[in-house]
Amino acid sequence: MKIYHILLAGLILKLILLNFSGHTLEYDEIGYYKLAEHFTGTGNFMLQPLDTYRTPGYPFFVSLIFLVFGLKQAYLFQIFISLGSVYLIYLTGKEIFSERTGLIAAMILSLEPDHLFFTYSLLADTLFILFLLLMVFQLIRFTKTNATGHLITSGVLMGLCIFIKPIAMYLPLVFIVLIKKRYILAFIFLTCAVLYPWAMRNFIRYDHFRITTISGHNLLNYNAALTKAKIEGISYSEARRSLQIKNGHNPFDQSKKQTQEAVKYISGHKSAYLKIHLAGMTRIFTSMNYKHFAGRFFKANIPEDTYGSYSVSLATWGSSAILFITGLYYLIFNLLIYLFALPALVRRNTILLILIMAYFAIIVGPVGNARYKLFISPFYILLTAEILTKNIFKNDFKRLNPERTV
Repeated sequence: MKIYHILLAGLILKLILLNFSGHTLEYDEIGYYKLAEHFTGTGNFMLQPLDTYRTPGYPFFVSLIFLVFGLKQAYLFQIFISLGSVYLIYLTGKEIFSERTGLIAAMILSLEPDHLFFTYSLLADTLFILFLLLMVFQLIRFTKTNATGHLITSGVLMGLCIFIKPIAMYLPLVFIVLIKKRYILAFIFLTCAVLYPWAMRNFIRYDHFRITTISGHNLLNYNAALTKAKIEGISYSEARRSLQIKNGHNPFDQSKKQTQEAVKYISGHKSAYLKIHLAGMTRIFTSMNYKHFAGRFFKANIPEDTYGSYSVSLATWGSSAILFITGLYYLIFNLLIYLFALPALVRRNTILLILIMAYFAIIVGPVGNARYKLFISPFYILLTAEILTKNIFKNDFKRLNPERTV
């Protein structure tokens, strides 16, 4: 078996699903669409409040597709981006473990249901995962070779990851423990150099040398609001409304006030917040997006909820054959992946993968759901693939590739 066999099979599967993937834009997709549309028409991102809330990496990418092709073709491009991630997980697995581990990881990621689902969503996640995997691969190559080119590439890609999704803003701190001291400043400098033009743009326009206002918004409207709802026994919507502060003229000043209010509330309820944060981290791994998957690709009627807010619910699971089949697929797939990933956690050469997973689980916290598992799953899939190839598929790969010494 070769990697191009997996990529070809993945392409066929994704093109089939494309024919069933039509849906109206919702949630964050609307904001990305508005920014991309605005840039396509005007050549700038000055669309408040989105131009400070969202970094322009993904809207710029989408706007280029809009200019030449149109909205529907954006999903076609994302198919090739997701296939790029499949190829990169193969390269990463090959670099850390072995070629057969990379092949197994690529096969698993090709069939991972949430990666399939979000390929057809107008969200930055698919593009972000591609750049994240490419950055990790280059960083691993650098730690093995000390080649300056890999350091430069990994630092620039780290900046581009943040430029696409600011959730990666503090991820460089994870890599500091793995990079030799004499290279740390170079890595951070390269990352910051990519972000500098956008931060300078915000300084000129809003008098704040920052890249986004999203952190203050999220801390107040999610972390603090979810804590307040739990403590006071009120709905999330009520808690969010009660924490709102008066809108300021400067969005960065507004974000600063939101951060201060959120920290003040959370500091006053540390114990309750810690429980909610840990519950959210757990929910990242247990939530399953099977209802939305069934709704998008098989037109199943589903209750309104955010992506993957619920694990498999017995109340709805058996309400239709489609929901039952998709729910069963999600359940079996996740159970098997986790079962085989666990033994690999104690291996010395998996520390980088574990730190990346821990970072995203911690940074997401209370808002954890299946969407945020996208940033973590490639890394525990690599762990699963290593255990599978060591214990189950070793002989099969020798038979499929008799010319190779494995």
